[in-house]
Amino acid sequence: MENWDVIYKNNASKLLGICRRYVKDEQLAEDLMHNAFITAINKIKTYSGKGAFEGWLRKIVINTALLYLRESKKMLFSDNEPVEGHLDTTGENEEEETQRKTIENAGFSQQELLEVVELLPEHHKVVFNLYVIDGYTHNEIGEMLNISGGTSKSHLARARKKIQQLLFEKAKLKAEKRG
Repeated sequence: MENWDVIYKNNASKLLGICRRYVKDEQLAEDLMHNAFITAINKIKTYSGKGAFEGWLRKIVINTALLYLRESKKMLFSDNEPVEGHLDTTGENEEEETQRKTIENAGFSQQELLEVVELLPEHHKVVFNLYVIDGYTHNEIGEMLNISGGTSKSHLARARKKIQQLLFEKAKLKAEKRG
């Protein structure tokens, strides 16, 4: 195994980026990343050598951020939220199609998209990050957050709907500025 100074140097910026997706405060994100490294050092014997070491480290970072959110009660989930719409484009009405095309034509940068995700309510943002960016299934997310897979799907649908709404508003402003 490499030495921890090298591991830190090679992975810190990526792992800090992961923490920043879950918490807005830069200093808090750094603290969580450092806590995750300490956890990894203490749990190195649990790494079996199967799969990428970076993936194992990434899971520890995500779990550290989720633990913080749960313990600080910043993340409230409900199993009673109904699913409201989704971004399935089959059967789109004319207004939805216009909205989608406006968003697609806006040419958003990666930074602009990440800024919109930051505007989501915490519980929707966490599910969005876990599912879309980190690649967890709804059942895995449910286990991590103590909710059902259906609730995870509901939070994702709400997050997508809100992102679509925010991007449409932002796209209209961009179009107005271009004149």
